[in-house]
Amino acid sequence: MTVEGQTIRFAPGQLIFKAGDKGDVIFHIERGVVEIFVGEGNGIVVLTEMNAGEIVGVMAAVTGEPRLASARAKTEVISKKIPSQSITEQVKTLPNWVKAAFKDYRGRLDHVNKTVQDQAREIKKLRKKLQPDAEKPAAEKKTETP
Repeated sequence: MTVEGQTIRFAPGQLIFKAGDKGDVIFHIERGVVEIFVGEGNGIVVLTEMNAGEIVGVMAAVTGEPRLASARAKTEVISKKIPSQSITEQVKTLPNWVKAAFKDYRGRLDHVNKTVQDQAREIKKLRKKLQPDAEKPAAEKKTETP
């Protein structure tokens, strides 16, 4: 399958887009692995990995709403950057029930992403409770007396 668009290279770890960005482009992965994740800093949760032949960023392009998750290159990635207008023109030709299905699917993805983030925060809190001394400086740690 030949995909039209500008060829873009991403180095391992390079951010492709972040949650909240406008979905004005999609990326067709030609080579490499892309991680889709939510959260920031130590609260990052990887939702999935996408590989050659897959398309990243479609939902935001189709719905016109901000991106639900972020994407970064796990390995070197070569992709085609395709303007969302190309998809928008095709979506206009779809029956209304298909458009409604996309909207419903986006709502479900948004709910799942938020649930995963909430659970990751809870896990982090529980870890802190189970290991309270692990994060204290050595001088503050309680010393046991025999």
